[in-house]
Amino acid sequence: MLKTKLFVKKHLEKNNLPLLTGPLLVIAHYRIPAPKALSARKRALQNLFPHIKKPDGDNLEKFLNDALNGVLWDDDARITWLLRSKTLCNLNEGQTIIFVKELEQSVPDYDALLNTIAEHIRIEEAEHANIN
Repeated sequence: MLKTKLFVKKHLEKNNLPLLTGPLLVIAHYRIPAPKALSARKRALQNLFPHIKKPDGDNLEKFLNDALNGVLWDDDARITWLLRSKTLCNLNEGQTIIFVKELEQSVPDYDALLNTIAEHIRIEEAEHANIN
């Protein structure tokens, strides 16, 4: 948790970003390393497959929410929309990719929210394609 807090805090300070205090949309994608006992070829084949074992997604979510309290947002109670996914990856160390958007204090524009989510997923897919 400390590693996550320090990483995010350093990024926010570097970019002079304020603590978020409004309603939040959070997209969290957890990339869990495929078992090291598998061959490199089998690990590569499982890259981005759904991860259906422990750790449970809700435990990963709770960890991230608590780690970023007072760092990215003042309280994780601000999260009003959350999309969570977890997949296998062929890396030796896992990754957590987060997207956070502060929303208006009004009735949500659901089409705009869904478009934001879809755009984030397209960006992440494009970045992943460029890495591999």
